[in-house]
Amino acid sequence: MPFDTCEDDACAFGANVEYITNESRGCFDDNWWHGCSPTTAAVVGLQSRSKFAAFSDEEFISTAEERAVLAARAPADAPAIIVGEDRSRPIRMRKQVPYTWANKQHLAHFQGSAQPGEKYTFQLGVWAHRQS
Repeated sequence: MPFDTCEDDACAFGANVEYITNESRGCFDDNWWHGCSPTTAAVVGLQSRSKFAAFSDEEFISTAEERAVLAARAPADAPAIIVGEDRSRPIRMRKQVPYTWANKQHLAHFQGSAQPGEKYTFQLGVWAHRQS
């Protein structure tokens, strides 16, 4: 297999795997989808296997309503919105607008800090929100 399995308490990163059996749900035949209600689950958190693979605020997608509000806040003659981002918040999504941009109070404001003699790296994200 191209990945390690979590059998016999050998899970990487301290994961704990508990399997739900059909019998524990009251389904005793091979056709478990007949007559048994589906199991419900709730999201309790988002985790990643390493710091590099971790989710950042820049990776949560904004809704259509939030993008519409963001586009309405842009100047009427502006064909695109430019957002400055610090080096600590890498822009990873190329086809979606991050949630943080849609909820930013001041789009034109950017501020960062660097030590004397340090080369400061930042990013500019551009969203072309108009067709013409």
